[in-house]
Order: sequence, then C-alpha cells, then structure tokens
Amino acid sequence: MPLMIMSFNLRDGVGEEEFLRKAKEFIHYNQANVQGLGATQLYRHHGIGANRRMYQVHMEFEDFGTWDRFVALTEKDAKAAKLYRENWQELIEMRTHYDEMVKEIPL
Repeated sequence: MPLMIMSFNLRDGVGEEEFLRKAKEFIHYNQANVQGLGATQLYRHHGIGANRRMYQVHMEFEDFGTWDRFVALTEKDAKAAKLYRENWQELIEMRTHYDEMVKEIPL
C-alpha cells in the first residue's frame, strides 16, 4: 500500500488545537468520499537542525489511482475544496513543506 508523507510547519500564529480540529474534519470527509484512502496518522516532531519540520502526516493509499481520486475530489466537490483551503492552504506553511510518495518493496 503506497504511503504519502507530508512534512510541514504550521503558519505563524496558528495553534495546534485549531489545526487538529480542522484536520480531523478534512481527513474524515476525504476518507468517506475517496475510494481506497486508508488510515491517516499525524506526528509531531521535536527536530534539530536548520530545516526541521514540526509535523508529519502519513496517509495510506490503496494504489496510486487513489491519489488521482483524492485530487479530483478537491477539484470537483465544493466542501472538499473548502476543507483543503481552510486546512492545508491557510494553516500550513506551504512554502517550506515537502511531500513524498513511498511504497514498500518486499524483500
């Protein structure tokens, strides 16, 4: 099962409680409306170094087509678009975040 990992910081002035409240709504709405979207975990890091990221989200996908369905929902569904904008674009510092898609290769 592929995994999307997003590492990020919150924007200045955004509290963790506000982010958690909106993230839960965003994640639950997407899980209910995107076929193949699996479990999502949020981690808070206490990193060291010049480019540290405070938070990390891990989202499981059934396959890479799930990502396409996820993106299509935010483009077609007004509520999904609103939740994306309110949560990811307004609360997360998008200029310094990074995403990666990983898939385990069994040995």
